Amino acid sequence: MGVFPEGTRGSGQVEQAEQGAAFLALQAKAQVLPVASLGTRTTGGGRDSWPRLRSRMEVVFGEPFRIDDDLGGPGRERMRRATETLRTGLAEHVRAAVAATGLALPGDTPPPSLR
Repeated sequence: MGVFPEGTRGSGQVEQAEQGAAFLALQAKAQVLPVASLGTRTTGGGRDSWPRLRSRMEVVFGEPFRIDDDLGGPGRERMRRATETLRTGLAEHVRAAVAATGLALPGDTPPPSLR
């Protein structure tokens, strides 16, 4: 099952996450497989900017990880911690994918060759 934890299209940096993905991972005791889809929108062009025809796109799969079920605390605090664990894991994967591919995120300044 694919879940988009941000709940909406954002900058791609996973600056926030909703609790649904963390809830599903905890309840199912499932691993999270981070996936970064880069090059799907142009950089610096706003939320609805489409990439140029035949532009380079990359889908980068990361190492699966689990959200620790032993986070302690009451239910709401436990979910907040689980969501933050998920968010930071995904954000780290996106940063690594950007570094490995050289493709910028939509909110980034486009490289000089694309301006």
